[in-house]
Amino acid sequence: MRVSLLLSLFLILTAGVYADEVIYYHAPSELPYVSPGMNSAGFWIGRHPQADRLVMNFSQVEAFNANNRKEGLVDDLLKFPDKYDGAKLKKEIGDIVESFKWRELYKKDGTKIDESFSAAQVEISNISSIPASVNVRYGFISQWADERLLPTDEVLSVKAADVDFDELQNSGLEPGTPVVILHQDKTGGWLFVKDRVASGWVRAGNVALATKDIFNEHLRRRDSIVVVGARADIYAERERLHFVAAVRMGTRFLYKNTVGRVVEIAFPVRQPDGNVKFVSGFMSADDVSLSPLPLTARVILTQAFKLLGAPYGWGDAHGRQDCSRFIEMVFASVGVEMPRNSAEQGKVGISLAEFDDAVAKEARLKLLNDKALSALTILRLKGHIVLYLGMVNGVPYAIHETWGYREKTPEGERTRVIGRVAVTDLSLGDSSSKGSLLDRIIDVRLIDK
Repeated sequence: MRVSLLLSLFLILTAGVYADEVIYYHAPSELPYVSPGMNSAGFWIGRHPQADRLVMNFSQVEAFNANNRKEGLVDDLLKFPDKYDGAKLKKEIGDIVESFKWRELYKKDGTKIDESFSAAQVEISNISSIPASVNVRYGFISQWADERLLPTDEVLSVKAADVDFDELQNSGLEPGTPVVILHQDKTGGWLFVKDRVASGWVRAGNVALATKDIFNEHLRRRDSIVVVGARADIYAERERLHFVAAVRMGTRFLYKNTVGRVVEIAFPVRQPDGNVKFVSGFMSADDVSLSPLPLTARVILTQAFKLLGAPYGWGDAHGRQDCSRFIEMVFASVGVEMPRNSAEQGKVGISLAEFDDAVAKEARLKLLNDKALSALTILRLKGHIVLYLGMVNGVPYAIHETWGYREKTPEGERTRVIGRVAVTDLSLGDSSSKGSLLDRIIDVRLIDK
């Protein structure tokens, strides 16, 4: 009786707190058709015909990256011009602001935005002050920075109170990320920057300014380490007692020294005058490699499964990652520079197939079985991207960072939240109006020279 009374009191007190929250169904812990063994890299390595074949050596990876830069899929910041076309920048920033003018979006408090929101953003973005020729500035991210589509921390979502999907969240930048700075908002608190794979607004306090010479020297140097753990901690001293930052797989820093099992790196900090100073940071040798890992199926599978269970974050929200960032992180650990979003990732490598809605399930399965290689094939779907794992008894599987899937029930369609990196078969969602993962495949791409 006492427990029941306390429970009733709790529900009464919290009813207002959760009344407007978007509620989803959780997916089962054991996803359909996935056996426990499938959640191990070794399961897929053991089934791979050439798990240790070197797909590309270092020079071939460099050529692969150069081609991605040539195709405009990633930016070569070393070749970024000293002057940037002001009219082009006005249009770039203005088009983003304008796009929100026509969208039905909700603030965190549940109110819908109107034209006054876009008008305010035009004013804050300070677009009218952009000169005909912009003097490019340079810097390094000094602490985790959310990269926003507009210079605001306001959360906007398609559904009221659906705060997990912030339409203003574009990407997330690790400490150490080099950026070119093109503009500043009216308050001075936000900078519009371009990194290697994206552009957007970041908090000015998260950027340490650098001269062009320091910036270019940093990018040219080859003595860098790459993070190969799912997530790695950085400390202020060799004893690793004072925490500085956590960074994700694929992040790079300039290498300084190794003593025992501790690696010393050059870590950028923002000084009181806003300029960069590189200080020593210390990391576990287990979390880093002194060079990119060899590009083999074994390595890709091992790296991907290090992230198994890593929580989902739309646009890198909360320091997490979404489907395309998962792909980018895994391949970054072997030195491959992938674009940031799934549409651009679906243009890299060798095209094995392009599907439209008319292509039957049987034809899709045959193509995957005949041509797709486990760990080296990425599948781009409508609004999603996955890493292909292979076939088991004629059923295709993938590993991907995923929010969830839809399913049909007698009461109607509902969403089941996975919210993590997971192994699934490609029939997931087949009962929904959206279709299965297999039905939604658009591009099949092989990452090879």
